[in-house]
Amino acid sequence: MLLANAVLGFAGNEAAGKKVEDRLLRAVDVPRVIESGQVAKASIYNNIFGGNLTEHRRNSHDIYEQIGRFRIGHETSNRVDNLLIYGDSDVDLKKHFDQFLTNDAFYGADENYRAFQTLYIEGAEEGEDDTETFLEMLVSQRRGLFFKIPGSSEDDFSPWDLTVFTFAGEYLDRVLTRLQEGKRIEKGVLARLTQGLNRIFIGMLVSSEHELWLATGLSGSHAKVSFVLEDRVSVSRRAKEFVTVTSDSSGFPVLQVSFDDGLVVDLKLTLTRFEFLSRVAEGVLPGSFSKECHEDILAFKSRLLSASKLRRGEQEDDEGSRKLLTGRLAQAPGRRSQHQNPLH
Repeated sequence: MLLANAVLGFAGNEAAGKKVEDRLLRAVDVPRVIESGQVAKASIYNNIFGGNLTEHRRNSHDIYEQIGRFRIGHETSNRVDNLLIYGDSDVDLKKHFDQFLTNDAFYGADENYRAFQTLYIEGAEEGEDDTETFLEMLVSQRRGLFFKIPGSSEDDFSPWDLTVFTFAGEYLDRVLTRLQEGKRIEKGVLARLTQGLNRIFIGMLVSSEHELWLATGLSGSHAKVSFVLEDRVSVSRRAKEFVTVTSDSSGFPVLQVSFDDGLVVDLKLTLTRFEFLSRVAEGVLPGSFSKECHEDILAFKSRLLSASKLRRGEQEDDEGSRKLLTGRLAQAPGRRSQHQNPLH
């Protein structure tokens, strides 16, 4: 169904005066679409997301609901929209406009697109039919860019800016691929994740990226702002203490915090959590992204605090044992005097 709609879909009810049933082209419809200059309405890039269908029909199919979560076409950046709207007359963007739109004879900047583009630039009032039509064209063109942008141009235009997962490229290349190749995660990625965790754990825009700070508030570990520093964990390996990203038994990425041998706390590093932590590190407020993600990270913090208490409890037991041993050795007959420290 997905592929059939991608190939045969048409974003309209009629082509050259003839009705298009179910917004799907038949063989007899294709010549009329070509002759009337409406090929862009059959864009495979737009159809793959169900852009040719009515909202009701699109929402009735689970596959489009799943793909729609990426919001490809609706998410954008200033640079991408400047390219699509002003690129034809901008010296710096002209070559990219020609590469992605002018040279695409099927779904690029055809006569209809340029006509509505001119009306929009000249200041058509928002809410008018012409403006709404051009905004729909922009959605289709953004979806086209997501597939057209080559790897060599990603420094200028990242296709991930056109989705809700702006860090998805890094997740694929700098996490999944490196783990599959048996390589370590880069320090820069780990530092950003640590900073995102610290900002959520404390509830303030702290900038620490070398240590994981475990803090609580007066109302407990889930306080919005935590002022009481309970413990800290070095990101770089210090004895048996460290923070890293590794793979679990199934090969899935996990964020791992090690306090000691056998005292390790893991968090599955899904794409959504990676995006959440990265955005928070970049300055986004935790509550504005995903309540579920926020609660997941706070639950992770609670598990870390429990492990921290367990570690501190073991250390206190060891210190108590040493003090008890010291006292017994000092009092034993034939040993050093009680004023000497038998452990020196």
